[in-house]
Amino acid sequence: SFMLPRIFDGRFFEFFKERNQSTRVMVEFSQPNTHKDFHIGHARNVCLGDVICHLFNYNGYKVVPVNYIGDEGTHVAKCLWQVAAYLKDSPEHHNEKRTADWYGQRYVEATNKLSDASPEDRDAYQKEIASILSMLEAKKGDHYQSWLTSRSDCLRDFDKIYDWLDVNFDHVFYESELTDSAQ
Repeated sequence: SFMLPRIFDGRFFEFFKERNQSTRVMVEFSQPNTHKDFHIGHARNVCLGDVICHLFNYNGYKVVPVNYIGDEGTHVAKCLWQVAAYLKDSPEHHNEKRTADWYGQRYVEATNKLSDASPEDRDAYQKEIASILSMLEAKKGDHYQSWLTSRSDCLRDFDKIYDWLDVNFDHVFYESELTDSAQ
C-alpha cells in the first residue's frame, strides 16, 4: 500500500531519474529479415522495444534504440531463386511493384517448392540456391544486383512501418555490414 501511491504519482521514479542521468542503455529490437514478411511477431517486438525505451528514458537513462536487420543468408538466396523462376515463368510480371510482402510471398513459394520436391529435385534446387548464395557473398552477378534492389524495396517498406508506428532508431545494423567487417 505504501509503494503503489508513490508509483502512480511518480515519486517512486525520482530516485532512478537522479541516479541514472549518465547511464546509457542500448535497446536492440524489431530485427526483421528482408525478403520475408514483416509479421505480427515483428510488430510485437517493435512495440515492446519502444515501450522499454520509453520506460528507461522516463527513468533518467540515456537510451540508444537500435535495430539489427537480417539482410543476407540462405533465406535471401532462397527468395531470389524463386524471384528468378517467377519472373521467368511470368514475364508479364516483370514491371510489377515489388514490396517486402511480394518478396515474402516468393520466399513462401520457394519453401513450398522445396518441401514438395522429390529428393533428386530438392538436391538440384539446393545447389542452385547455394550458387546464388555464393554470388551474393562474392557481391557479383545478376543475383547480387537483384539483392541490391530487393533489399532496398524491403527496407523502404520497413521504414514506412516504423514511421506509421512512430518508432525511431539511433542506429540500424545490417547483417551484411557485420559480415563484411568480420572478414
